[in-house]
Amino acid sequence: MKSKYKFYLPLIPILALVFFLGCHSANNITAPVTPFQGTSLSISLPTGTISGALLGAASNEVYYQITGPAMQPVTGIAGPFSTSSNTGSVNFNVPVAAGLSRLMAFQLNDASNHQPLALGAVEMNITAQSAGPVTVEMGSVVRNCYNINTAVYNAGSYFTFETDALANAATVVSPTGYDVNFLPVTVGSTVGFQMNALGADTVAYLGNGNLVNFAAAPSGGYLASSGAAKHAAGVSVTLLQAGDIYCVLLGGGGHVWLQVISAGSASSGPLFFFRVNTTMPYYAYEQTTVDLSGNCPQPLATYTPTVTTTSTATNSPTMTSTAFPTFTPTQTATVTSTRTPTNSPTITVTSTSSSTPTLTATITATGTPTNTATVTATMTSGGALSANWVESNSAAAFGGRYGQTSVAYAASGAASLWVIGGYNGTTALNDVWSSPDGATWNQVTPVATFTALYGHTSLVYATTAYASGVTQMWVMGGYNGSSVIGDIWASPDGATWTQLSGAPPFPARYEHSAVVFNGNMWVMGGLNSSGTALNDAYEGAGGTWELMDSGGVGVGSYTPARYGHTSLAFSSSGPATMWVIGGFNASGTALNDVWYSTGGITWTQAAATAPFTARGYHASFVYESLMWVVGGYNGTTYLNDAWYSSDGATWTQATETTPFTPGREESSYALFNNEMWVIGGYDGSYLNDVWHSP
Repeated sequence: MKSKYKFYLPLIPILALVFFLGCHSANNITAPVTPFQGTSLSISLPTGTISGALLGAASNEVYYQITGPAMQPVTGIAGPFSTSSNTGSVNFNVPVAAGLSRLMAFQLNDASNHQPLALGAVEMNITAQSAGPVTVEMGSVVRNCYNINTAVYNAGSYFTFETDALANAATVVSPTGYDVNFLPVTVGSTVGFQMNALGADTVAYLGNGNLVNFAAAPSGGYLASSGAAKHAAGVSVTLLQAGDIYCVLLGGGGHVWLQVISAGSASSGPLFFFRVNTTMPYYAYEQTTVDLSGNCPQPLATYTPTVTTTSTATNSPTMTSTAFPTFTPTQTATVTSTRTPTNSPTITVTSTSSSTPTLTATITATGTPTNTATVTATMTSGGALSANWVESNSAAAFGGRYGQTSVAYAASGAASLWVIGGYNGTTALNDVWSSPDGATWNQVTPVATFTALYGHTSLVYATTAYASGVTQMWVMGGYNGSSVIGDIWASPDGATWTQLSGAPPFPARYEHSAVVFNGNMWVMGGLNSSGTALNDAYEGAGGTWELMDSGGVGVGSYTPARYGHTSLAFSSSGPATMWVIGGFNASGTALNDVWYSTGGITWTQAAATAPFTARGYHASFVYESLMWVVGGYNGTTYLNDAWYSSDGATWTQATETTPFTPGREESSYALFNNEMWVIGGYDGSYLNDVWHSP
């Protein structure tokens, strides 16, 4: 039997988080990302069960931290609350900003000394809908297979976390299979210990303090030793210190979160505890091999609480307690009941009654902490993210079309949403429309001075090399139904358009991508006038453009050449980065690879086959500090799913089916009023509906 902690999050907008104990037998590790919404978490911690004491303390507390993209961390402490009482609760509210990839970390402590007893974390999305349930198991750190005692530790030992194997340095000929070793070192006149990686840079220093504040594995900073990692972090004391927290990369994959409890002495090595996860980049619960096999040694600590309850009995008094037996003594009877549950506490209850009896119960628990605690967050289902897409106009005035472009641009006053050009099934178009809200559309010009076209690109950009640095809308390339276009046009208001003078700065093309990156406009790939797919990259500022590649022959390194792809400028951390996503290769086969570059010359493949269906003519956004891919066409089927990623390598499906069914290709799309917008396109018919995701 396992003690488990559960959190319940009921109806939105105020989500309730309930903390209680029960039984659990499954070892399920999940990283739920189904969206839900909340402006705050109303957390209630009932304290009415003695079973909580089995994790090692009469008084517990919960540290929590909630982090995510584009939000300030939310941290706090719940408690202390008594696990020996049978009534009452602790309540508090936690404000949480809506958004994606919110990592909620929990640390169950002994409130008397603030030492961790169990850890757990879960990643969720907080958006416009609620869903559930979500389960987070909190792994104990007080069992011997997670808590390494100085009494069994030898200075200089090797250690492997997955199997809880410890070996003295004198007996280890080759450290194959071990993760780290701890060696005594002298820094100046101070003797202490250092944790060394075995054969690779696998040790990262996270900080000194509470594990709850370091739930996520770092993406870098792994070095050959704890000393090197602390030095790189700017810490003056490079020896192991009590409270130090490290992340260790495992040779077989995964991470270990380790905290030093004691720095060690001349006669024994340091004391530390840890949690392992081989599948998630945060410390979601996962048992070690030795624990799964049932060979995990008994926990280190025992706990012996004494609780006395006094009440006035009737002729047939009855006492009922959740944690111990129910009994009904007679008026002059003495009753002794002993019970030994699965997790080995011994509970003895003695009752003595007289004509006006006083009922006294003494509980002695000599049991030990169980293996896990469990957090369960149950959220009222409100539907998938597809319900987040709202139709602003089912038949906009600009009429059905595909291959048009859209931007968010303020010609004067507030920004508007724009639709430029496209194809209506009969002819290419060069009209321009704008809308203040996506619902009401106004024709700015029925016939712009640029050639009617579709398959072009549009950007919003300002450069001092053109129009004195005034921000304008730009139109580049495209196809007019008979010829491929290489022109570049700019407009400050959507009505007056000016063509850049001179020869086209890059080969004419259509179905290409364009993005503003590092202060310049970029044009990449597409089909040229011969129908040949391209994979070049041109950088320009108005009329001056440069071919950016290492060989100077116009062939970029994102391969294969493609059209119908998308490009984004996005960086979650590190240098600014430009991305190319999907499209079709020269033979028309859909792609689902993802490439990135920090300079447009050298390209790196983030994903050869992303988990989303291969596609082209899709929409891409940077929204909520994530990259998004929505809809498109895979060569046979129009798609209407939505995916997001923080790194281009790992993608999560936000929804399998958006409401703009059955899917569509060659829509125009833009980020407007901090919302994603998808406009028109083709699903077998030419569309003029307008959708947004609030």
